[in-house]
Amino acid sequence: MTSTDRADLVEGIVDRFAEWVRFGDAKAGGVLVLLGLGLVDLLDHAPRLTAAHRLPSRWGDLATAVFWLSLPFAVSVVVCVTRALFHG
Repeated sequence: MTSTDRADLVEGIVDRFAEWVRFGDAKAGGVLVLLGLGLVDLLDHAPRLTAAHRLPSRWGDLATAVFWLSLPFAVSVVVCVTRALFHG
């Protein structure tokens, strides 16, 4: 492989990497929108999930526990993606 071939190879790699970086914000924005929609849906069902422990089945207890466990994780994921998007 000649030095010209190596330079062309490196230049091609740099160009592809620049394209990935250029579209990184759009991808992170799309992820943020999807995560935001999921969080809104989770909060929309919050009244039913927080009261599910009153059901006669143990599944209600599990639904309430998993809701309270998932809420901080969902918020932290949205915050982390937001930081990655706006703080680079």
